[in-house]
Amino acid sequence: LQSVCGLPAQFLGRYAKLFECTAGAVRCRDQAVPREVEAFSDFLRSFGGMMHPSKMGEFYKLHPDLRSRCGRLSDFVEAHPDLFGFMHVSGGGGGLVFLAGMEREVQVVVAWCF
Repeated sequence: LQSVCGLPAQFLGRYAKLFECTAGAVRCRDQAVPREVEAFSDFLRSFGGMMHPSKMGEFYKLHPDLRSRCGRLSDFVEAHPDLFGFMHVSGGGGGLVFLAGMEREVQVVVAWCF
């Protein structure tokens, strides 16, 4: 997987109108992008673009003001299908939340770890 500024190149290519990469940092081009979307994208990137939902407590410690704006994780992910995805895993492991475009990588992780 090629990455640019820690994001999959495919993701940046798909959302080039929303994000730009300069000096190793990703920034939103359009200030109309909701703050919670940008913050959650950054948080996912800090875990390599995917994470177990149990990490949301850490997200809310960093951004307590966004708890009410994000709501339930499943609802938030479903509201932004072009940016995020969720893959269920069998065996009671719950699932993984990921940046759109990382489905193949998530499938590999699920196959190896669950």
